[in-house]
Amino acid sequence: MMVSCDECKNEFELKLLTEKVDDDCERVYFDCPHCNKRYITQYTNDKIREKQARIRVMREEYNNARGIDTDKAVKIFEKYEKLKKEIKTDMENLIRR
Repeated sequence: MMVSCDECKNEFELKLLTEKVDDDCERVYFDCPHCNKRYITQYTNDKIREKQARIRVMREEYNNARGIDTDKAVKIFEKYEKLKKEIKTDMENLIRR
């Protein structure tokens, strides 16, 4: 995926990198290869990564149910949205730490 740097305006291929911040925390980021501006995309820990894995499964379940069982799809979507909010809160708490 091509992205454009906010700083120098050059385009480049997005390459996500991960670095360990402490025992349980990782920072996901990418750098502009032209001006070296760093863009942090997220902070994660084991708890967040487990929830992100559950989100991926729910997304697949939702896509499978969407055209077949509307009630099931709605329930999955509601759980999906709730879990997304939990992940957002967890990430905000991790950043403050």
